[in-house]
Parts: sequence; structure tokens; C-alpha cells
Amino acid sequence: ETLTASRSFFFEEMSKMRHQVALAKVPSVIEHLENILENGQKVVLFAHHHDVMRSILARFKDISVLIDGTVTSIEERDNRIQKFQNDPSCKLFIGSMRVAGLGLTLTAAHHVVFAELDWTPAVLTQCEDRCHRIGQEHNLLVQHLVVEGSMDSFMAKKVIAKQKQIKKALDEPILSNKKG
Repeated sequence: ETLTASRSFFFEEMSKMRHQVALAKVPSVIEHLENILENGQKVVLFAHHHDVMRSILARFKDISVLIDGTVTSIEERDNRIQKFQNDPSCKLFIGSMRVAGLGLTLTAAHHVVFAELDWTPAVLTQCEDRCHRIGQEHNLLVQHLVVEGSMDSFMAKKVIAKQKQIKKALDEPILSNKKG
């Protein structure tokens, strides 16, 4: 019982730290996006926390769309995707990694920016794959914005280690055809 309570407390504290780092990064993320958007290219930004996405949306309200868990209508989701894909004035797509990271096509993008990370490499890969799809005509730059020495940095190292393990597992033959 004590061990379970201790683990629960640890994960709650890690979650709080992750959220605090994400909020502290918002001004830098906005500045980074401003620099990219000066070139007129379209950007897809992924994040985890609603308040992080809403803060970024507030700065770029006139040139962006957002899809997170509050957008429940399939028609509204499709409208926002089509606006990003086809409207030259819509330069920024802001998406929740867990909601907008699957099943969407965002090939109008030149950049993918992760304002936050996820513990699972597959979630990050799925998000990237929204832009790496049939119809993509641009070179695509993917950036993960990480604060050195923070919870971000810790997560990035864990995700990289997991990716290496996955790659190793997939690259190694399952059965050996060697005969003794």
C-alpha cells in the first residue's frame, strides 16, 4: 500500500513538473513559431496540455486552427483540417498529440514543431506521420523544443533510449536459420 501511494505521488509530481515546464516554454515556443512563420511556410505544432495549446492559439488566432479533445464534431474537425490544408491565410495547425496525432492528413506543412514530448515514441512518430503522407510535396523539418536540464530533457533521453530499444528489437532476426 505504501509503495503504491509512493509511486502515485511520484508520478503526480512528475506530471506537475512536466506541465510547469511546458507553460514556462510557451513564450519561447511562440517566438520560435514567429520566426518560422515569417517565411510564410505552414507549421504543425503538437502539444499535450490544453492551456499550452490555448496560449499559443491566443497569439496566432487569426492564422491558425486547433484540434484537441474539445473539438468533438467530425465535421468541425474536417473543416479545420481543410482550412489548414487549403487556405493560404491559415499558417498554423495546433494539435493535441493524442487527438490530432492519428488519422489526419496535414501535408500542407513545411515544419512540425513539438512544444511538448510524450513518453511513448510511437505517439511522436504518429504525429510526424500526419505530415509524412502521400501528397507531401515539401521537405519537412521536424523539431522537438526541449529545455536542457528540465523534465523535458529527462523525457527526451528516455524517448531516445526507447527508440533505440525498439529499433534493436525490430532489426534483430526473430528466428535463426543457422544449423548447428
